[in-house]
Order: sequence, then C-alpha cells, then structure tokens
Amino acid sequence: MKIRKLVGLFSLSLVMFLTSLMLTGTTFAASITYTFRGTGSGTVNGTPFAEADYTIALIGDTTAITSSENVYHLVTTATMVIAGVGTATITDPVEIYDNPNVPCAAFAGEGGYSLLRVNNTAFATYALATALGPIEGLTPHALNQFTDLASTLGPITLSSSGSVTFQAVLGRIWAGNVSIPLKMTIESREDNGDSKFRNSSSSFTGTIEMYFGEDGPQPNSEGCYIKFLGGDGSSICIKEIIAITTDIKKSKTDQLLLVGTGTMTIMMEGTPLTGIAYFDSKGTLKKIGEDISATTLSGKIGGGGGEGTGQAFVLSGNVKATLTEQTD
Repeated sequence: MKIRKLVGLFSLSLVMFLTSLMLTGTTFAASITYTFRGTGSGTVNGTPFAEADYTIALIGDTTAITSSENVYHLVTTATMVIAGVGTATITDPVEIYDNPNVPCAAFAGEGGYSLLRVNNTAFATYALATALGPIEGLTPHALNQFTDLASTLGPITLSSSGSVTFQAVLGRIWAGNVSIPLKMTIESREDNGDSKFRNSSSSFTGTIEMYFGEDGPQPNSEGCYIKFLGGDGSSICIKEIIAITTDIKKSKTDQLLLVGTGTMTIMMEGTPLTGIAYFDSKGTLKKIGEDISATTLSGKIGGGGGEGTGQAFVLSGNVKATLTEQTD
C-alpha cells in the first residue's frame, strides 16, 4: 500500500469527517470480498444457536475467475462470524459462483454445490469481478445442503435463515490480533430502588480490521471503516473517522493520528451490552520504499450505553495492535 497527502471530505448524518489516508500507485482491483449477511439458526460443533446475526465473508482474486457455460466461479477463502458464538475460518474448500441464467449468486462447496444461494436480477449481468450492492431482502435457498461445513470452531450447520444481504467490495483488509483489557462500570438497581455502581473488568480478545479500496479507506458491508471482532461475539464498529498522516519521502516510517466513533456490542457475563463507541489512536506506518509494510496502532477505546434500561454502562481500554495486509 502507498499513501499520499490527499484529503477527502465526507458528510454523515452525525459528523463531518475527513481523511488523508488515500492510496496511490498500487492497484487493488485483483482483490475482492463478498459477504452474505443474515440472521439464522443452526449448530456449531453440535451446539445450537438460534436467531443469531451471521456474516459469511469470502475473499478471492478476480484474476482467478473462471467461466463455464456462462456460469462464473471463483475459489475463495471464507470466514463465518456468528454473534454470540465467534469467528470461524472455513477449512472445507469453498467458492462463490454467479449464474446469470437463473439469475443467482451462491456461497458454494467444492464442485459448485450451493450452500447458500440468493436470486436477484442484478446477477443477470454480474461476472464476479466488480463491486456490487449491498442488495438487501434476498431469500436464501439451498440451506438443506449447508450441513457440517468444516471450520476451526467445528462443523457448522445453518438450518434456517431470514432475509440475506449480499455485497461485493473491491479492496484489501489490513488486520491484526488484539487483547484489550477493559474496565467497566455498570449501574445496578437494588431491591429498594436505589441505584449503585458495580465495577467489573474483562478482556476483549480477537482481531482488528481496517478496510481500503482503490481510492482510500472504505467501509465494509456493515459500514465499518475499522472493526474489532471478539472471539465471544463482541464487536466494535467505527463508522466515522478522522485520520491524518505525515508524508516524509526519505523516512522509513510515517506517523498516523486517527480518531473515530461508532457502535459496540460487548458480551459481559453472557449478556450483550450495546452502546456507542469511540477510538482515539496514534500509529506508525512502516515503509519499504513508498510501500507500507505494516501499521502499528496504540490508543484508547471506550464508550457506553443502556441508559434507562437497567444495563447502563461505561467502559474503557487500551489498544495495541500491529496490522498487516491480508493476502488471498
């Protein structure tokens, strides 16, 4: 990845934000991420989950797309994030295909048998190589074949699902591991009606992801420019950002300042707590020539919510992470 001092201005409903993290000189057109998002029920390693939000993400290389009888195929890697369960890397061979004749697109197993198929007229002119969507309200088909799909969390079966959203995004994901000690204060009600504070602590362990397209930072299919994914189903989505960097030609590093706001769902003692989130960080962009080889981030994350619900809370934690570009 390369950066230059360009500034883009965006208007959102809650905040005006700008960014000088723009890309130049490097094309990302070969990398594409497809997502299927919905709410469904099934099992993971024999343990049932019910009406849980899920996201299936498939990453592939557009130069590897093949076609046969006007059907387009692309072998991919895949992950499945299930709220309250965790993030699973799919270990069975998988692909995505688009059949303009139906028209439909599908998350499929080796050989092209459908695991989750969606139909829409947009797929009549789609060949997998370009961005598309998001297309919402799609009816899932072929779930009877989504059985015992091998993954790092154990076999996954998706037995039922509500409507599905499909999106294809050109670009790259930069990601790294995080373990964030969290300090939390929760408001609790006594039997006599008194309100008191209860302090608690936990650790958010998982990954941090940042998303970049051909023109710079871009949101993923959920609108997140930065996303923290916890192994217990917790998530933090930073949807508005301000980011500035230095641009020192002969230096092996540049400096980054980044702040943002968004939403969070934190699992605390088995209960999901939702609210607003902020991220305030600084970082170092390590360079090889003009190319960025890694990004280190350190800063604070926090937020809170639930006022008036009996689960009002505030939390804060320190973030340290090294992000590298993910390869297909």
